[in-house]
Amino acid sequence: MQFQKGGKIVLINSGAFGVLKDIKKVCAELCKNRMIQVAVICGNNKMQRMRLESLGLRNLKVFGFVENIDELYKISYCMITKSGGITLSEALAVQIPLIIVKPVPGQEKENALYFERKGAAIIANNWYQIVKSTLELINNTDLMNTMKENMGKMYIKSSSEKIVDDVVESIKSKEIMQILG
Repeated sequence: MQFQKGGKIVLINSGAFGVLKDIKKVCAELCKNRMIQVAVICGNNKMQRMRLESLGLRNLKVFGFVENIDELYKISYCMITKSGGITLSEALAVQIPLIIVKPVPGQEKENALYFERKGAAIIANNWYQIVKSTLELINNTDLMNTMKENMGKMYIKSSSEKIVDDVVESIKSKEIMQILG
């Protein structure tokens, strides 16, 4: 993965655009700024990958399925994505500020609202808001630093160990309750 030195990488998990058909507009608008490099992960969506590659934009890199996605997270300035639990957990681990795209009702909307309330994400409901919010984030160092700091506050290091401890404690409590009858 080679990117220009000095450019700010905006990572787009294109799964976020399942409900938004304007990913080409987002890429084209962001790529107008020469200081921005856009990296789009299309996963197994070969058609979308071809459509984006056909734009021929110098500061746009399009990827299929990426094994080492954590490397892209670490070098990116911010990420445009949907608000699935795994993606948000990975983003917290590397403290990459988020632009969350049009969250669907249910768990994803609750996740997005939580991250927004905590000052770790911006919710955008259309392509214009995505571009505007991304540019604002890139051009406002204080906002970027605040969002990273807020993500750091939310991140629980060794959370998997805490979950295991909680499960073991729960099992012990149930066993004691059964003994006491």
